[in-house]
Amino acid sequence: MKVEWAHECAPPDFAKPRRLRGSKAAGLTYERKLAKVLPKGTKHGQWFAYSVDGKVRFCQPDFLLLGRNELAVLEAKLADVTAASEQLRGLYVPVLRAAYGKKVLPVIVTRSLARLPEEADIDEVCCRLIEALDLARAGKLPVLHWIGSGRL
Repeated sequence: MKVEWAHECAPPDFAKPRRLRGSKAAGLTYERKLAKVLPKGTKHGQWFAYSVDGKVRFCQPDFLLLGRNELAVLEAKLADVTAASEQLRGLYVPVLRAAYGKKVLPVIVTRSLARLPEEADIDEVCCRLIEALDLARAGKLPVLHWIGSGRL
């Protein structure tokens, strides 16, 4: 995907809060717990406007850890690592690279590894945020296994 431009924006009109149920509600609860243990200054739920083929679109990565020369984007999923991989590589990395002009480090954060498919487009599983960031700096797509409690 060739992103022509991208920038931070306010939530678009269609992004009105609504009551979630079932696994979507559980996923949001997991995301909120994760927000509490990430480093201070982590952006949570920032919206971006971007353009592809002259069409304006919007996206909302789960978490951004901004550094001087790089930024990490964390996508939290209860179990769907394949969807996270597609979102990170196919959408968030190109959009964030266009928005910030920095190296983007993608990291998947998941609670469950039980349904981790063999064909998943990931490189390594780890349990510490610093390990995941080091793997991402090396060009890999790490999965950070966090069960929903404890430190990263």
